[in-house]
Amino acid sequence: QLRSRLAARLPGYMIPALIHRLDDLPVTPSGKLDRQAILATLKTATALHTRGGSTTTPESEPIGETDEKILALWRRLLDQPMLQVDDNFFDAGGHSLLALRMLGQVEREFGRMLRVAALLGAPTVREFSRLLRDDEPADHVGCAVTIQTGGPAAPLFFVSGYGGEIVMFRDLARELGQAQPLVVLDTTAFTAEEIAGLTLPDIATRMIIDMRRIQPHGPYHLSGFSLGGKYVYEMARQLRTAGESVALLALLDCDAPGYPPRRPMPQRIAMHLRRMLGQGLEANGRYVRDRLRWLASRFRQRDLFENARELAETDVAQAMSATAEAMLALWEAHEDPGSYDGDLLVIRARRPFRPSVIDDDPQLGWSSLVSGTISVRDHDADHMSMLRPEHVRDLADILLEFLGTPPGGPVGAASDPKQPATTASPVASPGSRLASAS
Repeated sequence: QLRSRLAARLPGYMIPALIHRLDDLPVTPSGKLDRQAILATLKTATALHTRGGSTTTPESEPIGETDEKILALWRRLLDQPMLQVDDNFFDAGGHSLLALRMLGQVEREFGRMLRVAALLGAPTVREFSRLLRDDEPADHVGCAVTIQTGGPAAPLFFVSGYGGEIVMFRDLARELGQAQPLVVLDTTAFTAEEIAGLTLPDIATRMIIDMRRIQPHGPYHLSGFSLGGKYVYEMARQLRTAGESVALLALLDCDAPGYPPRRPMPQRIAMHLRRMLGQGLEANGRYVRDRLRWLASRFRQRDLFENARELAETDVAQAMSATAEAMLALWEAHEDPGSYDGDLLVIRARRPFRPSVIDDDPQLGWSSLVSGTISVRDHDADHMSMLRPEHVRDLADILLEFLGTPPGGPVGAASDPKQPATTASPVASPGSRLASAS
């Protein structure tokens, strides 16, 4: 009960993995808190929990050999010796890179390569072990991954940026409130080999097929971050062509084709020189640091995959990286994105000064392609941190404004007042690149 109440207010990584009750807090003879006594108590509790206690839980029968191996692996990776078979991997401190390391070791031990989406659908030792024992694991079915089932309202379908990161959507789901279903269309469900020979509209069509298994008809609520926005835009076009209603199309820091235009090289050099000559030494130091931070952010996402590959030493990270490159290549080969006859929400990240481009359009270049109303909202985060835990509260507020959903409350009507609220089919269980790539 305590963990549930904390989970309603805190990110998953801040939920205590160990809760141990003391009748009194130990104090020293001088009346101060005796921290060493507390640590000794916790070590004793840990020993009691782990010595022969890993094979049973209070409410279940003894577990099997697979469960024992997975439990030992998770305890080691998460540094949680008291972890039990029904504890949640992410609530115990797990994150994306730890998930990749774990899946890599599972691949070596059991000969099975699973997506991160499988862990989201089976986040406990008991559930994950059951998935390993299945001949046909659910993670091979489609690309739709349910992050939060929510209430009877229409789900928000989300496509992430370059790389297909999906674990971070747990934080967004929490901030959207328990009433709002959230489903991620996982780009890592498509292998690089599958993508070869396809086009961006082909992938968008396959995403729509999986989405409609959850919600057969509109109005649909769609959102995409950076590179994912390119695919969501095409999905919305196809749905409108098919006669379906799109109540929300939200693009997060996703530039239209050709935007922003680069300035000619002489202009870029002159702008740098004028700025630096017109300010003092201290201001120039800050300017150079800001530029270096921006350049570093352009490679942060790729570095994540390099680190993941090094940490996991497995095919799963390399497969994710290959898929990310293939998805980007499809966008680069997509010559005509076409026009869209509906409304658009542009959520624009706070951007550092980029003198090399003409970044003067709050609509990020979409006005020439979109005939409906374009709403713009600024998000106080940079491109790479829009979906990080410290910024998802503000992002959720923006999305809820257009979803008509008060945080934690019942979901209202779609953003179009002419469209009634939709009761979607129950959400089933889960079966950016860089700023320049936008």
